[in-house]
Amino acid sequence: MGAAGGAGGDGRDAGQRPRKSPVGEALDEFSRFKPLFMVKRNKKSFAMRAGFDRRFKETQPYEDGVKHRHYGGVTVAFWAYGVGLRMVDPTGLDGQPGNSSEPSGGESFYFLAKGETWSISKGGVSIK
Repeated sequence: MGAAGGAGGDGRDAGQRPRKSPVGEALDEFSRFKPLFMVKRNKKSFAMRAGFDRRFKETQPYEDGVKHRHYGGVTVAFWAYGVGLRMVDPTGLDGQPGNSSEPSGGESFYFLAKGETWSISKGGVSIK
């Protein structure tokens, strides 16, 4: 059985100058090592934070199947106790992937122990 598709992109009119999502702005300004997005595994959920927006604090409960969450141009995938980067959209115009019961062949996940934090930066992925 399939799952519902993800949200569409914002789109823009022809002739408009290129726009940047919040992560697109951060890619210009952040160092290679400053985290753009962080996910920490807690007792009952994952806690998410965006390095480019201190106001963003959300949680993703542990659920069956693959769940995608996006904010500010960053889309992360959750599966069991794992998290993985699905996409980074510097313009904010791309559509989002839908949730599914199983990971697709191209998705990879980092399985976190309780208390571990996964983060992405321009320099790559870090687990602490």
